[in-house]
Amino acid sequence: MINFFEKSWGAFAAAFMGSLLTLVLIPLLFILWQQIYEIYDEHNPPVVIKLAAYEMASGDKLHMRFQVTRHADCDFLRMQGYSGKNPLQMQPSAVRRADGEPPIDYPLGITVLSSTWALYPVHGPEIRLQGYYSCGSRIVRPILLETRLALNSQAN
Repeated sequence: MINFFEKSWGAFAAAFMGSLLTLVLIPLLFILWQQIYEIYDEHNPPVVIKLAAYEMASGDKLHMRFQVTRHADCDFLRMQGYSGKNPLQMQPSAVRRADGEPPIDYPLGITVLSSTWALYPVHGPEIRLQGYYSCGSRIVRPILLETRLALNSQAN
């Protein structure tokens, strides 16, 4: 029995080192894979929007319409808004369709004018909108819009 272990210690050591390496590499590969997806999603968002028009509807509610171009067949989940006086003072703001209806899926590849969306409360002229999309088994969270609005004027 002792001869067996003396002859095979290299194989046991290799198996042990392989097991340790696997336990370390699998989580690292998972993290790397997630990073690759995040870089891909940042450069290839499922939807691109441009602010087409906006107006202050009431004291702290902003109505907006967008030019929307859908690039991937992903399901829209929700949109989160942020507003503030500058990028370091952003606060969460709700974003909903102004008419209260659920969002509409637009056809792939064409640019359409969206319905009116409301952002409230508005904490300042800096606006940031982040979308949440279900793309297969992944949740993609692209930044849809970052802009500074001239809120002193009534409409644009």
